[in-house]
Order: sequence, then C-alpha cells, then structure tokens
Amino acid sequence: MGLVRLFDVARVEWTTGVVNLSVERFERRLVEEIATVRVEMARSEVSVREEIAQQGAKLREALAQQGAALRVEIATNRFELLKWSFLFWVGQVIAMAAMLRAFGPAR
Repeated sequence: MGLVRLFDVARVEWTTGVVNLSVERFERRLVEEIATVRVEMARSEVSVREEIAQQGAKLREALAQQGAALRVEIATNRFELLKWSFLFWVGQVIAMAAMLRAFGPAR
C-alpha cells in the first residue's frame, strides 16, 4: 500500500506541476498573441488614417473644382440675365417713346 500511496502523491505533485507549467505557458502565449494583435491593430489604424486623409484630400479637391465651376456658371448666368434685362429695358423705352409720339399732345 505504501507504493500505491507514493505513486498517488507523485501523481498529484506531477499533475500540479504540469498544470502550473501549462498555465504559465498559456498565459505567456496569450500575452504574446495579444501583443501581436495590438501591433496589427496599430498598423491597421495607421493605414486607415492614411486612407481617410487621402480620401479627404480628394474630396476637398473635387469640392474646390465644383465650386470653381459653379462660380463660372453663376457669373455667366448673371451676365446673360443682365444682357436680357437691358435689352428688355431698351425695348420698353423705345415702345414708350413711340406711344408718346403717336398719342402724345398734338403740336
């Protein structure tokens, strides 16, 4: 019975040692994996930030181009509106002058 008891004690000690060693190795491996994931996340974050900055620059450039095109179009339309308003005004003056001449006081 002494030999069986000795084997039981050795098994318990061995099991405890293996479990402790396994836990330490698992924790170490977990820490390494977490560190790797953190590094990968940091790299991805940098990449995403760069891409956002590039897209922002492209968007600003496109908006500037659209703004310039819009200003040109507004200026063109303003000139056209002024031109037609002036022609209408000249036509009205001529029409009023003709009416005054035709129906005005007799001389």
